Amino acid sequence: MKKAFTLVELLVGVSIIVVAFTLATNYFIRGVRVQKRVLDLREVLDSLSYVLEYTASQLRMAKRDDVAIEFPGLGSQTKNCLTKNEGNFEASGNSIRFRNYKNQCQKIYLDGKRIKVSFDDDSTLDLTPSYLEVQSLQFIVSGDNVSPKDTLQPRVTILIQAQKTNRPDTQITVQTTISQRDFDY
Repeated sequence: MKKAFTLVELLVGVSIIVVAFTLATNYFIRGVRVQKRVLDLREVLDSLSYVLEYTASQLRMAKRDDVAIEFPGLGSQTKNCLTKNEGNFEASGNSIRFRNYKNQCQKIYLDGKRIKVSFDDDSTLDLTPSYLEVQSLQFIVSGDNVSPKDTLQPRVTILIQAQKTNRPDTQITVQTTISQRDFDY
């Protein structure tokens, strides 16, 4: 008598292998999806980190707007960046305006879904890459009062909410507060 597997035993064995293979494939596919999402989140976070680092360095080095600037051939003149002509920063919702360390009027603002920077209202640069959608940008200024009783150093809080284009599952919100280096008083 020959020893062999019955048809039922073969079907049970093949079924177990198929189930095990299906489970392994599902775990692999899920792992690939999770890895892609993690990489997309990392990309968004890296882009926002760059924007925050750039903005923080510019705001830290900002100067008071009531200083006279020496223009070659024209002598000393006052060049005002802010419309109220006092203080260090002028924030309005999703933009902030200030005099940078090169005595240029600088503005960082949300234009559509991109964060941009302009210098003396002439040249404009994108701070965010094309694959990033910025839903919200807020600047909150505190301690920028010019009264003689103000002994607070100006601070700017930045709040950014962004995601990868057409990927709401990659949405990230970041916030930081920056104080100006030069003493205000």
